[in-house]
Amino acid sequence: MLTDLSRQGRGLPFHLVEELTPWGIAAATQNAVDGWRTELERKVIASTHIPEEQHLVVDGSIRGHCRDRLVGVIKSVEDTQYLADESVLPGRAGWRSPVFRLPATTTAERDVVSCYLRLHPAPGSAAWSHGLIRLEARDPEVLDAACALAMRHRQGPDSGDARWSVHLEGMHWAEYVLKAFRDPHLEL
Repeated sequence: MLTDLSRQGRGLPFHLVEELTPWGIAAATQNAVDGWRTELERKVIASTHIPEEQHLVVDGSIRGHCRDRLVGVIKSVEDTQYLADESVLPGRAGWRSPVFRLPATTTAERDVVSCYLRLHPAPGSAAWSHGLIRLEARDPEVLDAACALAMRHRQGPDSGDARWSVHLEGMHWAEYVLKAFRDPHLEL
């Protein structure tokens, strides 16, 4: 049953899902929510004032964003292979790959430079991606500072965050605060 929560004074829209199976409804709902979240993130990034000589660190890729002075932190590195064999990357904390270039995805943006950074050591029994993030920027020199900042603000295993090995503490706390303001009636 669909309920228009905006009529109940909550100001929340509803979304018609045309799927009939439970899995189809779940997938369609997830896609709709992901689309809304992505659009909100785009608006925030586009409207945020970035002072001169500073950068805005964003959770995820900066590809597709036309703004300069962004640094992207990508926590899921298994999805796309940028190096010949990522499984042989060194397992020691603080290791950084050479910089590689990612071509622009649209004619309105510039290429992005990227590198891998191992935040925490990867023990022999761990997956090759344990503790490994990828950083993106428009300027290769910014990656040095971004890597140092990421190492300084990496989480430890005692943080209580399941993604501690690849998550930065500032992003973790931002998510924590946002979840505290969530309407409990919207729990899925």
